[in-house]
Amino acid sequence: MTEIRADILAALRTQEAALLAVLETVRQAIETVLTSQFPELVEEQKTETIATERQFMNGVLAELGVQFTSKEIFEQGKKLKPGMKRDFLKRAIIRLELSGAIRKIEAGRGKRPARYQKRFFN
Repeated sequence: MTEIRADILAALRTQEAALLAVLETVRQAIETVLTSQFPELVEEQKTETIATERQFMNGVLAELGVQFTSKEIFEQGKKLKPGMKRDFLKRAIIRLELSGAIRKIEAGRGKRPARYQKRFFN
C-alpha cells in the first residue's frame, strides 16, 4: 500500500512539474502580448514587480469565490497586504482580464462595484 502511494505521489510530482513549466510558458507569452499591446502597463513596472504582483493576485483570487466584486478584491488584498494601494489593484485587475484569468460580468455603476468571474479552461 505504501509503495502504491509513493508511486502516485511521484507521478503527481512529475505532472506538477510539467504543468508549472507549461504555466510559465503561458505567462511569458501573456507578458509578450501585454508588452506589445499595452507598453504603458509594462513601462510602469519592472519584471520583478510584475512577478510579485502576479503572485499576490493569485493569493487574493484563491481566497475569493468563483464570482466576486472589485470591492471584494480590494478588501481581500488589504487583508493580505495592508499597505496596498488602489492603483496597484487596478493594474492587476487589468492584467488578469487581459490574460483571460477573470472576466467582467457586470460593469460597476454608481456605488455598485463591478462584478467579475474566474475563468476555468479545460
